[in-house]
Amino acid sequence: MFNLNELWIANTQTMSNYQMKQHQHYQMAMAQGNQESAHDALWRAASNADLLSTAEHSYTELTPQRVTELLNHLGWS
Repeated sequence: MFNLNELWIANTQTMSNYQMKQHQHYQMAMAQGNQESAHDALWRAASNADLLSTAEHSYTELTPQRVTELLNHLGWS
């Protein structure tokens, strides 16, 4: 079983530099209560990882369930 530090290391090794920067932006925006900016960073990272459907043209089209799915898939949850 992984501890949280090992899991974070495993996730960052599979994330691109761009995705890591978006993850940092996501965390900072959420800490500041700026959910729109956080979801934009999530959408950008998901787009970079080719995780979005053709109907998801911007972060505004992400449902709460989809946000959760993307967070889990990217390992950001």
